[in-house]
Amino acid sequence: MTDPRLDSLTDWLEDFFDDENFVITTASDDASFRRYFRVERDNTSFIAMDAPPSKENCEPFIRIAKHLISGGVHAPKIIEANLDQGFLLLEDLGNQTFLSTQQKSFDTQHYKTAIDVLINIQSLSTDSANIPSYDTPYSPPRCSY
Repeated sequence: MTDPRLDSLTDWLEDFFDDENFVITTASDDASFRRYFRVERDNTSFIAMDAPPSKENCEPFIRIAKHLISGGVHAPKIIEANLDQGFLLLEDLGNQTFLSTQQKSFDTQHYKTAIDVLINIQSLSTDSANIPSYDTPYSPPRCSY
């Protein structure tokens, strides 16, 4: 079965890299219409995000990623974007999760680092990034969807 979106993503990557010397594998699926692929090329890997424009808007993702990076948070850098097609090429942060690290050996330093990052994120101003403020206390109507 053919996948027209994956074919279009492959064509876009061929144009970006100016050749076909890369391998695409599924990285993960999202709880939305987005899909993520790992793109390996010349001993470097990237993440390609496929977000169909009729279903997903990539602009908030880009805005938040840039905002986090400018605030010193390690978020994936956006290497290339084609919003008309709904494709982003992102820095690959790897596939090691916090949980998998802790299951191998418990280390309180990981928790301390995670808490420091959360405090940093919470202290970032959202005004200049045009990000909605979700600081309203618990609201049952808001949570009943």
